[in-house]
Amino acid sequence: MTFTKAYQKYYAYVFRICKGFFTDEHIIRDATQETFFKLMLKWDSLYGKDSLNGWLRKTASNVCLDIIRKQKNEVLLEDVCWAEYPEEDPGKLLLEEAKEIVKKFPAIYQ
Repeated sequence: MTFTKAYQKYYAYVFRICKGFFTDEHIIRDATQETFFKLMLKWDSLYGKDSLNGWLRKTASNVCLDIIRKQKNEVLLEDVCWAEYPEEDPGKLLLEEAKEIVKKFPAIYQ
């Protein structure tokens, strides 16, 4: 079996595994693609030695868990800005800070 045939055969299987972790179809597709990317990198050492079915299940689950961990650690810029300056527009404050910095430059560079 070639990698392309394995992709065609197992795509729906991996997609269903990832769908068990997420509801957003974009994330499901990303996780599915990441799983097959890992398979492609290991194809020569994996094919015929292990159960491809089991390897894909384990790898897809690990990819999904990695995505979940990453999402938990993400902090949105808006959240940080509003947390520090709840009563003011953070964009306006940044613009004012930038203007102050530019004033310190020599006139030719302002």
